[in-house]
Amino acid sequence: MKKTLRFSILSLLLMLCGTAMATDITFTAGTEVGTQTNAGDGADQMSKDGITISVTKGALAAAQYRFAKGETMTITSTVGNITKVEFTCTASGEEKYGPGNFTDVSSGTYSFEGNVGTWTGDAPEFSMIASKNQVRATTIVVTVNGSAPVQTKANKPVITPNGGTFEESIDVTITADQGATIRYSLDDSETWQDYTGAFTLTETTTVIAYAIDESKDVKNSDEVQATFTKVEPQQVVVGTCQDVINGQDGTIFRVKGKCTNILNTTYGNWDLEDETGTIRIYGTLDAEGKTKNFLSLGIEVGDIVTVEGPRKDFNGTIELVDVTVISIEKGSAPEPEIEKISVAKALEIIAGLADGAKTAEQYDVEGYVVTTPDFQRKADDTLYGNVNFDMADQADGTDVLTVFRAKSIDNASFTEETINSPVKGDKVVVRGLLQKYVKDGVTTPELSSCYLISVDGTTNAISQLKASSEDGAAYNLQGQRVVAPTKGLYIINGKKVMK
Repeated sequence: MKKTLRFSILSLLLMLCGTAMATDITFTAGTEVGTQTNAGDGADQMSKDGITISVTKGALAAAQYRFAKGETMTITSTVGNITKVEFTCTASGEEKYGPGNFTDVSSGTYSFEGNVGTWTGDAPEFSMIASKNQVRATTIVVTVNGSAPVQTKANKPVITPNGGTFEESIDVTITADQGATIRYSLDDSETWQDYTGAFTLTETTTVIAYAIDESKDVKNSDEVQATFTKVEPQQVVVGTCQDVINGQDGTIFRVKGKCTNILNTTYGNWDLEDETGTIRIYGTLDAEGKTKNFLSLGIEVGDIVTVEGPRKDFNGTIELVDVTVISIEKGSAPEPEIEKISVAKALEIIAGLADGAKTAEQYDVEGYVVTTPDFQRKADDTLYGNVNFDMADQADGTDVLTVFRAKSIDNASFTEETINSPVKGDKVVVRGLLQKYVKDGVTTPELSSCYLISVDGTTNAISQLKASSEDGAAYNLQGQRVVAPTKGLYIINGKKVMK
């Protein structure tokens, strides 16, 4: 019995020792990042705890991990075989950005449900292609078995950036495990040199590298390579919004116009307008060339802004993408355009309102005063400063709109000197909110929170003063009588006089 028990315990210990401990390594967008923020810019990669995720074209430093359509994603482990990977995406199934767009798995199996894609297998490396559409993931969880495979070769070095295009020059670095020596060649893989630090390329070049790790009893690593292609500097076209609209995708434009609408204050999506048309700005870089910091620029509606960036036709919307701001001239937001309507139109709008409701926007209502204006007074007979009257489309009209507590021109309070206008029969324009006023079951269509814009075509309070005031009294420019005028401009006997 004791021998059997000892044998069972020994077998159990051997089984436990031979069982690998599974470890999850989590990549979270915005925390573990690569170098690219635009999926179209080229290759990208990132590493954490022995796991490297790379893509032949994508953006691993964007708001989500972005694997461009048609490009290959590879996950490699140096800390154990990969047994499971979960991708949590921003869309479901085979929708754009969903996990169902991954196909052509190099080993293991891949499935998806909802917004989660799952790879299972047992390998130190595998690849998939985003063949159907771009894939965007917010988290990637890599599970390894915890026991590193027997290493026979040194780990491959990493070339940064991993290829791409450049205009004048580009700096390249190569990294490898601590203690390893890096050898690299430029183009021909026949002339090799030791890597001692970053170097600069000025012509189209393919960099090839491998690592030698003498601290381990292993062979040299496999070679890695990255191609850097020199391109001619793209000319900037200085033009108008219409030039951008008529242009070709990829062309870099510099345009000056007014910011008319801000759609997103994180990425900086807004509309830019000049005398020729309107274009969409999709993404605005901050002063350091970084994304998602639009508010730091202080751009507001009404500002005149000069921007520079590449054109893109996005489903019919003409955009400049990830623009650089060249200059900002502070402006002012445009005054809202107020619609002028007839009394009949005002009554029609009010009829469509709920009981007691007001319109959100102001209207300029034009018509005739058809009742004697009632200038409201307090108990001590002083003026409240407003007036009530009815107005209609004709001087003898009966379909009336009640003007409730209107102030004088320029939204000034009426004074004893200005209550002579308006009078019954005057043609007026009054600005205010339309209201369906209901009390005791009686509905009154009203113009409230209002003031006069003009009386018989006159648009200033000075002209409302009676020309017959020849008594030498002085009035200020608001039409208020001044008993003891000091220095300044006044109206005396209908004329402007400087004291």
